[in-house]
Amino acid sequence: MMKYLFFIGILFSSCQQAPEHKATKTECEKFKKGKFLYKSNAYPTVYRIERNDTVQKEIIGKNGDFINFNINWTAPCTYELTFLDQHISGSDSVSESDKKTMKVQVEILEIRNDTCFVMTGSGDRSLPGIVYIDKK
Repeated sequence: MMKYLFFIGILFSSCQQAPEHKATKTECEKFKKGKFLYKSNAYPTVYRIERNDTVQKEIIGKNGDFINFNINWTAPCTYELTFLDQHISGSDSVSESDKKTMKVQVEILEIRNDTCFVMTGSGDRSLPGIVYIDKK
């Protein structure tokens, strides 16, 4: 059994792609304002993002639900999102207790053309994802 777990661990680590190079300040500039599409490696939903100097609006799927965040760039390729408000139908809405403390840290790891690879973290959870410039 242990040899199978070891083999799976080796296989998994060999499939993980290391960033070709760390994103630079100049490259990250094109992701500071505009319209983007976000896809998490863990969830099938595509989020549309509209971002200006101070607010990031995340539109969830095609039903019109959204969450607004205050955006604070903490370094050229890292930023923090703080919950502002939401319009979410159903049970996926942010709870009242989480609204005041919800902060999400995002680091842009790598940029390839109009795509960036990010690591998003909140608390003790981290999640890789991909952000595309929305060309519509």
